Amino acid sequence: PAAHGPLIVSGFLATLIGLERAVALGGRWPYAAPLLTALGALGLIAGLPGPVGPLLTALGSLGLLAVFAVIIRRQPTLATMTMAAGAVAWAGNALWLGALTHVLVARWAGFLALIIVGERLELSQLARPPRWSLVVFVAALYALLIGLALAVYGSEMGFQFIGASMIAFALWLWRHDLARHTVRQDLRTRAHHLSSGSG
Repeated sequence: PAAHGPLIVSGFLATLIGLERAVALGGRWPYAAPLLTALGALGLIAGLPGPVGPLLTALGSLGLLAVFAVIIRRQPTLATMTMAAGAVAWAGNALWLGALTHVLVARWAGFLALIIVGERLELSQLARPPRWSLVVFVAALYALLIGLALAVYGSEMGFQFIGASMIAFALWLWRHDLARHTVRQDLRTRAHHLSSGSG
């Protein structure tokens, strides 16, 4: 039970994200990141003594950071940079070795949030969101990064920045996420087919 958070965030979700990016990037070396995090999770489950599990996970997080460095070099967009910022937050797993768990919770949350909103931003470009919405997105991004930086020192203001940025991202996704538009189109298409069939 004590390893539930690390297993879900780093052992499961981060491993899947690492696999997804390794497949997209191609080659063999990107698979090192998800392999290391998976081995770290197995170490936690097996109850290996010492920092074996945390160390493998920390190495895996650094591997994912290297993957995103290559992705940004190939495709330097706001979306890929946002996801890379998430990888930077997750690379804070090194703090796990020092047992700074209260900071890690914020880092894990920031990692998942930035990966998700980065991917959704990438998809939203198909709908060409207005320029002002990107300004709001960047402001929320900076607020989260500032919050994560302050949270390392246990600053209450840091956690307030993190909370405010999460709310801002939620509102941004509610307004601009492509899924809302595709769901509406799907519902309209279904309604049209039903009305045509009944007619």
